[in-house]
Amino acid sequence: HDSLLLSNSGFNELVLALRALGADPVLGQIFKISLPAMLERICMSSSGIFVTSSIATLGTANIAANSLCLSAESLSYMPAFAFQMAITTLVGQSLGAEKPKLAEKFVRTTMIMGISVMLVTGTGLYVFSEQLIGLFTPDKEVIKIAAECLELMALIQAPQVAAWIFSGVLRGAGDTMTPMWISIVQTVCLRVPLAYGMCYLTRSEAFPNGRRECVVFPSA
Repeated sequence: HDSLLLSNSGFNELVLALRALGADPVLGQIFKISLPAMLERICMSSSGIFVTSSIATLGTANIAANSLCLSAESLSYMPAFAFQMAITTLVGQSLGAEKPKLAEKFVRTTMIMGISVMLVTGTGLYVFSEQLIGLFTPDKEVIKIAAECLELMALIQAPQVAAWIFSGVLRGAGDTMTPMWISIVQTVCLRVPLAYGMCYLTRSEAFPNGRRECVVFPSA
């Protein structure tokens, strides 16, 4: 009986503590912004795991090519992330100072700079795709598959950085809900079904594990 009373007492204290946290406007704002961002990252990471597991069914060479392609493409992520972080900070500062016109100017300038840099980066990935993959492995088959993946990824570098900058703008304005829903649509409704469809539904007697060319499109 005493243990039950202690259990109920502890539960009531937990409920009161949660209510106190919910009543705190600062903590409420933190949760409002952080929870959608957390769910967005969970969604993206989960879809990456699913896509990788789907590609793994295509064989060792294909999963190796996918891994090396992502490693080579990560070189282009550095400037893209830099532009996203910069615009998030600048928009937040501008709107906090009640200067929306300045925020708009920052967005336009960052978008032009980001797309310009990523066009150059994408061109480099496309032109030197085989050389970049060759830094990781001497296997000719893996290099061929990974280079095809990298060439496709090179074509989306500019629109990808534009999307990241747009996401950074929304976060700087305090809106993390919209990027979360965009991420859910992109991963759950598009990327995951595409990976499953291309890796599993292309199987036949001639290709019991699916066509190896399917590794190119889910990777992107």
